[in-house]
Amino acid sequence: MNTESTPKEKPTVLYVDDEQQNLVSFRAGFRKVYNVLTANSGHEALEILTDNHQKVSVIISDQRMPKMTGVELFEQVRELYPDIMRIVLTGYSDVQDIINAISKGEVYRYITKPWDRDELKVTLDNAIEAFELKKENKKLFTNLKAAYSQLEEDAKMLEIKVAERTKELQAQKEQLLQQKEELENSRKSLKRKQIVLQKQNEELMELDSEKNHLIGIVAHDLKSPLNQIEGLVELIKMDDENLNDEQREYIEHITSSIKRQQNMIMQILDLNAIEAKKSNMVLSHMNLGELLTDVADRFALSAEKKQIKITTDIDKDDSFAMVDENYFTQIFQNLISNAIKFSPEGKGVHLTLKEEKGSLQATVKDEGPGLSEEDKSKLFGKFQKLSARPTAGEHSTGLGLSIVKKLAEELGAKVWCESTHGEGASFIVEFKKSPIAEAKDHSASSV
Repeated sequence: MNTESTPKEKPTVLYVDDEQQNLVSFRAGFRKVYNVLTANSGHEALEILTDNHQKVSVIISDQRMPKMTGVELFEQVRELYPDIMRIVLTGYSDVQDIINAISKGEVYRYITKPWDRDELKVTLDNAIEAFELKKENKKLFTNLKAAYSQLEEDAKMLEIKVAERTKELQAQKEQLLQQKEELENSRKSLKRKQIVLQKQNEELMELDSEKNHLIGIVAHDLKSPLNQIEGLVELIKMDDENLNDEQREYIEHITSSIKRQQNMIMQILDLNAIEAKKSNMVLSHMNLGELLTDVADRFALSAEKKQIKITTDIDKDDSFAMVDENYFTQIFQNLISNAIKFSPEGKGVHLTLKEEKGSLQATVKDEGPGLSEEDKSKLFGKFQKLSARPTAGEHSTGLGLSIVKKLAEELGAKVWCESTHGEGASFIVEFKKSPIAEAKDHSASSV
């Protein structure tokens, strides 16, 4: 089976500026990363979008241009092509006008001039990621709408058959009515949960503006529609006997996409809870050797699928520390999952737990591509995508290591990485060891 994938097409960015030198500079700085289109006026930009709007992910425009300003251009773009992300370049004197435009939804983000290439690239990458999420969400919704329409047609055919068939089918009809009542109760329950989630989203609006924007996208533009889609998919599954194999496979594809998006949302919300100090940490004297072994055992199946062997060198006799069991488990679930995700088939993942100068060091070592110096500088940051990519197409949100660091800090532990590019990576978490007598006393008192 050929597992090679075709190269991903570069995202298309339309840059608008009335100064030719700025157009040349932008194209030179970003043509290797994006498919760059340029226009020297708002009118020319609208002409380009007439033929290319389906390709364009982001439009970035200078604010001060003759005849049509950047915000005036974006008012028309929003009306004609609302999915395209809009970024405006502006001087400090225009900032208030731009902020007003952002509050109206006309502008995604603004960058002050002169722009810094690295800062602008991060903003463009974030805008492109938001564009792709919106596009995928719209595609899922369209597909589900078509499936639901088909379900309505099937329901009409079922009513005709029920009217013509025997008393045995009448019993089935009563069963369907009962299922309908249960679904209605489920719908009401989901509605109540949606109200609770909306209240939580309003509380999150008090955080800083960047987190505000991100949580708003995840919780409002994705989470609520995904919950509705998931509910409708469950409704379709209730009528499984009327689905053919092709329809069942299609439903499974929809479910898989929903779960992937929900996992990403949950990681974002987990990180937000940690930063907001809303977690309930309970510290206990725990045997880290037993905990680490238990976490490793959970990954036996996923490792086997990639022919990766997990080996351990763990001392379970004298390895006690004060930790929260859930925090510890989540830390090493992330680290072991990453080790498997970024390791080629047939390699190994090695777990060790040893005492080092009165501390316990737990290490997860992989045989993957290792980390470059640039990658090391990005480690443990939120939404950081490194140069290495999952070897079997697994999904990665860029949040796992950030969560690891936050949880380790909550436990008073230290976490760091040692890696040579091309020779794998080792992630070490160091805990303060509990005296063995104290740990035994705790174990006896909890019996």
